[in-house]
Amino acid sequence: MLDAAPSPVRLRARLWAGGTLALGAVLALLAMLVKPPQLEQRSLETLAGALGVLLASVALVYVTRPAASSREGGGEASIPARALLPGAILLLSFGVALRFVINRAIAGTVPAPLFTLAVLVPALCLGMLWGALRLAEPFQSSLSGAEPARGLALWQRSWPTALTLLLYLPTLGSFALIDCWESQYSEVTREMLSRHDWISLWWGDQSWFFSKPILDFWLQGLSFSWFGLDPSPEGMLQGIASGRTPLPEWAARLPIVACAVGGQLVLQAGTARYFGQRAAALGSVLLATCPYWLLLARQTMVDMTYAGPLAAALGFLLLAGATAPEQLAPRWRIQLRNRAFSVSGAELLWGVLCALSLAQIFYLLSRHVSLELGERLVLSLHPDRVMLGSPGNCTLPGNAPCTLDVAATQAALQPGYSALLWASCLGLLLGLERREQRLRRLYQLAAWLCVALSFMGKGAPGLVLPLCIWGAWLLLQGQLKELLHAKLPALLLILLAVAAPWFVQAYARHGEPFLARLFLQDMVQRAFGHVHDTNAGVDTSFRYYLWQLGYGLFPWTGIIGAGTLYCLGESSRPGAAPRFRSATQLFVSWLLASFGLFAIAGTKFHHYILPLVPAAAVLGGVWLDALWQRRSSVAASALLALLAAGVTLVVAHDLTRAGTMPGWAALLQLVTYLYTRPWPPALDYQLELGLIAALMSGLCLLAFVPRARSALVLGASAVGVCSSVWLTHVYLLEVAPHWGQRENISTYYRSRSGPEELLVAYRQNWMGENFYTSNHVATFKSAGAPFRDWIKRQREAGQRVLFFTTEHHTVGQLQRDLGSAKLEPLTTREQNNKFVLLRAEL
Repeated sequence: MLDAAPSPVRLRARLWAGGTLALGAVLALLAMLVKPPQLEQRSLETLAGALGVLLASVALVYVTRPAASSREGGGEASIPARALLPGAILLLSFGVALRFVINRAIAGTVPAPLFTLAVLVPALCLGMLWGALRLAEPFQSSLSGAEPARGLALWQRSWPTALTLLLYLPTLGSFALIDCWESQYSEVTREMLSRHDWISLWWGDQSWFFSKPILDFWLQGLSFSWFGLDPSPEGMLQGIASGRTPLPEWAARLPIVACAVGGQLVLQAGTARYFGQRAAALGSVLLATCPYWLLLARQTMVDMTYAGPLAAALGFLLLAGATAPEQLAPRWRIQLRNRAFSVSGAELLWGVLCALSLAQIFYLLSRHVSLELGERLVLSLHPDRVMLGSPGNCTLPGNAPCTLDVAATQAALQPGYSALLWASCLGLLLGLERREQRLRRLYQLAAWLCVALSFMGKGAPGLVLPLCIWGAWLLLQGQLKELLHAKLPALLLILLAVAAPWFVQAYARHGEPFLARLFLQDMVQRAFGHVHDTNAGVDTSFRYYLWQLGYGLFPWTGIIGAGTLYCLGESSRPGAAPRFRSATQLFVSWLLASFGLFAIAGTKFHHYILPLVPAAAVLGGVWLDALWQRRSSVAASALLALLAAGVTLVVAHDLTRAGTMPGWAALLQLVTYLYTRPWPPALDYQLELGLIAALMSGLCLLAFVPRARSALVLGASAVGVCSSVWLTHVYLLEVAPHWGQRENISTYYRSRSGPEELLVAYRQNWMGENFYTSNHVATFKSAGAPFRDWIKRQREAGQRVLFFTTEHHTVGQLQRDLGSAKLEPLTTREQNNKFVLLRAEL
């Protein structure tokens, strides 16, 4: 932002800002209107849209910037622009290189992809992190007055983030999407791009998709567009027929890793203000290596899109609680030749908030404009147009015709009117809060922004849970009067400007069916009843999530339990540090609120308890830090260590149990749907899990020897890291072929003579067949006359060969429905114990 200047100069600057705002709006709108046929043009379209939103956001923040007199008293730190240049160059260079590598991975042209991508992607992401640290360092050092950090010192507080990237990224996109959630959500996103409609979600043969809020799909959609994924029919894996190895999974999962790492990073910063840097770092390592967190960070499911922002929201609230009430946000003066620009922490926050709101406002406006590039440019204005169907697949069995949805198109609340409404909400928010410079209140506003994102990720739990935790924390501290100063009206306006636009416009288009499915069935009825529940005959009392937490926190289960007891005991001492007691109250409230909310809910899936995991990991990290510093007595440490070792062995006993459904299946069930699904008998992990448990429980006993406690901490961290490496890069890679359909669909593309030999999904509803063919699949959910009639018509039309994907147990029924046709299995149970690909000669 330009510094305060004489009135004519300032007026000229504001005029420039207004022009920049208009330019950004036009650029963003054009990017949203153009529908380029070439994939590389799609990436440019995404870049242009992002640049337009960025320009408009910066200009809007400047135009609404308070006068200099209202910002006095905070002081400014001066930074030469050249000090920011190395970090910016590093960040940009590594980001461009990452885009190129992922684009080539999706196209299938990376040589030896498993090894090459395992090296390049983590290296480039670490390079981007390095660039971000270099870019942020001048700001930090200018405030402290210290010399800028260099070398390893630059990574002092960020090494847990670097470790997380090294753990999560090497094979992130090198295994199949796990049916049925990953493939379903990715296919909905692909349809969103193919249909050029980011409001109404479509799902193959099931028409409109109203089951989940929008954030996961938008993040995936931006990733697909930026990295150049082809959303057209058969665009996903068709390169296999040419000998390539397309890997669209990289683009699907990268945004989820970003959510996990972002939440972890902010939570670590907040935790450090209460428990210290080492405890916060250890808690971050525990979180990154817990199966619950690391598995769901590598699954493109909606749960991390609300658990990550939820963790960040509570991290910001911790930062707010540790900040003096009247401390002002930092401001920096950036020197550029003979000009000076100033920026504050407040303006960075408002820039992010404006970008999130303006992007939606511009998109709503773009629904009324069409731009056609032919021999001449044709620009037309019209009401909103909502189409039914899956483009390019509308004539296939199981798909609706591609026609205009008249009712949705004629919605009374048109997107343009909505855009004006949300622009008013954003303007009101800026008008009320833009003068706010107190750091504590800005942290609270950042927390409310994260709450809005959490709500966009999962709906009601993403809003209710963080507010309940925060309210309980204030109550325990006796600070309920803080409710009067915590920017709750701003929370409402942020929810309106950022979270509400999609919900309102989807309801305006689709009315009661949207409301009934998303809110009544998938939120209210799931809370008080059983919706899609797969726990028949299972004890779903409060013990249900005790079992799942035992598996999902392994091998840290015992240490986390001991850490919780340690923090409770330490905070109850009369001489306990106020900040230690305060933070313990927050994290225990977090544990109880999360466990209580999901334990009393009627519908239970193993992964629902994910929001509890960050709090549990932090408490475990605090105990490890206490052991490192030898703060607790030998007797107390020994008792907790015995408890930790015992709990670890009890959980390991379950996980190493052999049988038809072995114990090690519980780890995959943390992220899957049907818990009775047969386990491949050839996959045996009893030895690995037994060894991990033995090492961790044995290390816990080192707490008996005060001088060996540092060895306990280092050894346990090493075991946790090695366990997560095995889980992500061995276990998942070996299990995924049985829980996904990538390998079967790849075999189809390698085996067919041409696109005329269609793939048919017979009595199957596991979603992978839709995503990996880009929904170019004939779907028959049941056997019987409609299927036999269609086969008859294919024979009469001269079709001689079809391919079928189905489950092993339905092959007999398929043969009966095909009559005299010859069926040849192309895959075996050893390759996939659930699905089989067959070639049929009619």
